[in-house]
Amino acid sequence: MLNQSGFAWNDENKCVEVDSDEMWNAYAEVGLTRCGKSCRLRWTNYLRPNLKHESFTPHEDELIVRLHATIGSRWSIIAHQLPGRTDNNVKNYWNTKLKKKSLRNGN
Repeated sequence: MLNQSGFAWNDENKCVEVDSDEMWNAYAEVGLTRCGKSCRLRWTNYLRPNLKHESFTPHEDELIVRLHATIGSRWSIIAHQLPGRTDNNVKNYWNTKLKKKSLRNGN
């Protein structure tokens, strides 16, 4: 059975069980329909249990705008200041929401 992302449930469950970076390719070779890199990125950006999936808070918005004005687009450094957020998540949020808002406000 496929879910919306195109991963079969068995594939997704196998991805979750991987516990080190070296194992991604081995799991991909065992029968996943994705390559090791795809499985690793899926885990890193979407499946890890400590990730936040809810909307960004106004405090997080303010922090992202302030840090971007100070250090630029160094997303991994900014993401380290926001527990549960990945650099990819912060970058995508900036490019889709905050960039326009920041330009309107003159920042």
